[in-house]
Amino acid sequence: MQKEKLVRGVKIANEVFHDFLGHVQTLAILLAALIATDFFIFTPTVTSNVVQEYRVSASSVTDEYGAAGTQPPPVVLRTLADLSNRSIPIGQSATVVSSGASAPAGSQAAPAPAGASASASAAAASAVYPMAELCARSRATVESALGTGACTIGSQPEPPLYDRALLHYDEDGDPPLTTEQLHDAIARLQMALFARATITLKNAGQSSAQNVNIFVPDGYQKKSGTLPLSLNAGESTDIQFESQPGALASTKGAAVTNPTFTVRWDPTGPLSPQFTKWVIAAGVAALVVLAALDLVQAIWTGGDGSTETGPTA
Repeated sequence: MQKEKLVRGVKIANEVFHDFLGHVQTLAILLAALIATDFFIFTPTVTSNVVQEYRVSASSVTDEYGAAGTQPPPVVLRTLADLSNRSIPIGQSATVVSSGASAPAGSQAAPAPAGASASASAAAASAVYPMAELCARSRATVESALGTGACTIGSQPEPPLYDRALLHYDEDGDPPLTTEQLHDAIARLQMALFARATITLKNAGQSSAQNVNIFVPDGYQKKSGTLPLSLNAGESTDIQFESQPGALASTKGAAVTNPTFTVRWDPTGPLSPQFTKWVIAAGVAALVVLAALDLVQAIWTGGDGSTETGPTA
């Protein structure tokens, strides 16, 4: 009797084990198909947009005055406080070259700021401290600072925003700056100018983009954001780059104003963590259910594939 029970138990275990291996093989094939689907159908697509602007480094200006053994005049400090909250648009466009590891690179011109033309950007900047207003208040001061004819419409290019801001506060200054002080302040403001580029990355695809990276052009350094990174489907993030103050007046000025940012990502690996967890959980659950059903069937059949009917008369 004991021998029969042992033989029956061995048959049951053998049948359950072989059925279980068959289920594992079937699920492995399905898993491979799901992986292929994730790799080749639900692929990530990272889009890129860059917004460029000029900024004035207040610390560079104050450091330059300090190095000369003087303090920045109140007019200059008021100008720096104003400019710290103002973006100076760059009329030119940066170039973003984007591609996945297995896709050809393509160039995308992204105007700065996004959604506005260069002429609209220039018009918006000119509306702040307009030359007509500055010249109406003190033509002599404007022309002593910017040169004869600065107040003649069309005779010279529009002065930069930082120059106009300085003249605006100088006209209200008590006492106002001398011509020499104005020239000195304008030179320091110009040398404190730097470029900032904010790149918005968005994964418009159907699965996670892995190893997303931006190759920084000459003259820029990353100031905020983490690289490389992963982007889930629909997720976006901003990465900010800046040049050093004074770089625009150096031999790198053209490259800084017209940079090329190269964005790369891995479109086929590793799998999306959410996708992987879902597949593993579903596979384990399916194996548990199938193993339980096989065990019930094996016990019912006695491990020989035929239904037990009991002893015959």
